[in-house]
Amino acid sequence: MIALVLAITATRLFAAPILDTFSYSKLIYSSDQVLLRMTLSGDQKYRLKTSLQDVPAEYIQELLNKEDKYFYSHLGFNPISLVKAAHETYFTQSRRRGASTISMQLARLLSINGSNTIGGKVKQLVQALILELCFSKNEILEAYLTVTPYGRNIESLAAASFIYFGKSPKDLSASERLSLLELPQNPNAKSRKLAVRKLPFRAPHFTDRILELSATVLEPKQIIRTALNYKLQSKIETSVQAFLQSKRRYGVNNAALIVSRISTGEIVAYVGSGNYFNAALSGQVNGASSRRSPGSLLKPFLYGLAIEQGLIHPQTLLKDLPTSFGLYDPENFDRRYQGPISATTSLVESRNVPAVQLLKDTQGFTEMLRQFGVDRMRTEQFYGLGAAIGGVEVTMEEITAMYQQLSHFNKIPRLVYSNFPRTEITYKPFAPRLSSEARYLTVKMLTDNKLNQNLDHFRRLQKPVAWKTGTSYGYRDAWTAGLFDDYVVSVWLGNFTGEFNPYFKGRELAAPLFFEIIEQIKWSKLDRGITTADWTKPARLKVSEVAVCSLSGGLATENCPHLRKTGFIPGKSPIHDCRVHQKIMINAKTGLRLCPGQSPSENVSVISKIYEVWPSDLFNLFKRAGLYYKLPPDFEKNCDERPNMLSDLQIVLPRRDIIQTISIKNPLQIYLKATAASSVKKLDWFIDNEYVGSNRPEESLEWIPKSGQYQIKVVDDRGFVSAQDLVVETVR
Repeated sequence: MIALVLAITATRLFAAPILDTFSYSKLIYSSDQVLLRMTLSGDQKYRLKTSLQDVPAEYIQELLNKEDKYFYSHLGFNPISLVKAAHETYFTQSRRRGASTISMQLARLLSINGSNTIGGKVKQLVQALILELCFSKNEILEAYLTVTPYGRNIESLAAASFIYFGKSPKDLSASERLSLLELPQNPNAKSRKLAVRKLPFRAPHFTDRILELSATVLEPKQIIRTALNYKLQSKIETSVQAFLQSKRRYGVNNAALIVSRISTGEIVAYVGSGNYFNAALSGQVNGASSRRSPGSLLKPFLYGLAIEQGLIHPQTLLKDLPTSFGLYDPENFDRRYQGPISATTSLVESRNVPAVQLLKDTQGFTEMLRQFGVDRMRTEQFYGLGAAIGGVEVTMEEITAMYQQLSHFNKIPRLVYSNFPRTEITYKPFAPRLSSEARYLTVKMLTDNKLNQNLDHFRRLQKPVAWKTGTSYGYRDAWTAGLFDDYVVSVWLGNFTGEFNPYFKGRELAAPLFFEIIEQIKWSKLDRGITTADWTKPARLKVSEVAVCSLSGGLATENCPHLRKTGFIPGKSPIHDCRVHQKIMINAKTGLRLCPGQSPSENVSVISKIYEVWPSDLFNLFKRAGLYYKLPPDFEKNCDERPNMLSDLQIVLPRRDIIQTISIKNPLQIYLKATAASSVKKLDWFIDNEYVGSNRPEESLEWIPKSGQYQIKVVDDRGFVSAQDLVVETVR
């Protein structure tokens, strides 16, 4: 007897679960306990694991009275019932009588076919006996309640209770319990008398994404508790649809949006398209996980890298001028140029030329994106300088995680879809390529992004917003992303067909929806009372403020009439005095400038004046815009010493690192041009140290070359020199 008990115990210990091969529906809930979706099982059934703890004792008793009164007494079959059933069914043939116990019914549901025959019944008996040996009575009963059919494609008491009555089994009324008790006898016929509740399918792209990501989870759960706040989600969905409806006449058909927490990475709202159920607009495409050109959305990270590498601080003066980078001639979005511009203004106004120059001067931008976790990236050579203005395709999910990192408090960028079970995408932090200090200064720059007239009514927001817009090449995508309180908000508008539409502009189209969502976050009062880290304050950061010239961005001197403060990283940010405002010592009698190093004497009356001294390319841009600056006077003729000042001399034509080709039959001239200080009036040009001519900085000099290698040299009238090599090849 003891041996038998030990054998049964060992069998139960090592037996696989009864329903080991079955799959189940999943219940996906929002953080505010709203059911978002009930999925089908792998075999297309609505099936939920049913625990005896969730089933009222009354239902169990009624079930046993109806199906198997001696369930807890027999070993899988009832011999007396079997004899009676066999006699009435096969011998007297008075009626067909069933004798299947719950264990036998479970055996039939699991694997036995043809159970109406004697052979089938024998197989049932054997399988029922095996079940009884391997599993406890409660395990058998739970399995039975889990796989019993209740009509249509509904299995399990838990699924039937929810689909027919919207309740868990323990909340069923007496009449509802009776209805469900009757169904398994003839489920397809009897279920027609019961109305099926419409199952919720809320936040469809979000739940699709969770199911996609959780497919790799080793221990999938029946209940998934997400971070999404459905109250906010429903308001945002309504706003997106209303916004799209108002823009439909402009050909705007789709949108995508993500709201995530900076502190935890939890996604609290997620919209993948304008309407999931609109097949005509490809509504089931998930725009939040699709790869698209971000326009200028990646520029904050480029500027942050330039800050980290000591090239700029927020008020550093950059050039927004027509500039050639080899064969690449970037243009600004508005086809205009602003001339001298601060790094902050260049960033928030999405000026392309300064951004391309910064990409050329920095190191490791595309590699930083690759290490962060941007998927499917190609080589740095593939993107070239276009990486600065939208050449790297990203998903909105990646953009959202990147913008989390703009908060210097964010240590690990992640997107958390559900907390139980944990479903998330984790990215690598930008550190050490981007320090907390560089990220802080970058996000402060973005808070200077001004609201235009279209956004004026959003000025009532009490907390700062750090935001950036993006417009892809060819007007195919309009973006806005940014930080507000403890949230990152990312917005995309466009069409999944990807056609050109001049209305797709980030600031005009996406920004209004972005700020509308921020208002909804503000009024939704999510987690009110929870204190989050303030990314607008440099807590424990090595950042200071210094006074700089408001015009040049250089450290302020006594010559600068207007000052402003800028963020500064000691030991890293560039340090130089203002080079634009220069005090010029002038001989009052001749009106000429004193020689460098010359001290005023008793015999010479000297006056000093402050001049704005600009490079010639900027000076000429001012002239074309109708702005005229008075130039400093020339040096006195007896000056032999080279002026002690910085050189602005730079060759712009021919382009550096470009092989020039000429035709043998019809040789063409090559143009020589350089930029210099605004006071420079003459440039002398030399080819292999042989003089070829002179011009003014705003002019081009023509030169007809032959095939070969040359050194081009230009000398300005102050004695400064700039040189570069040139290769000329002939073609037939």
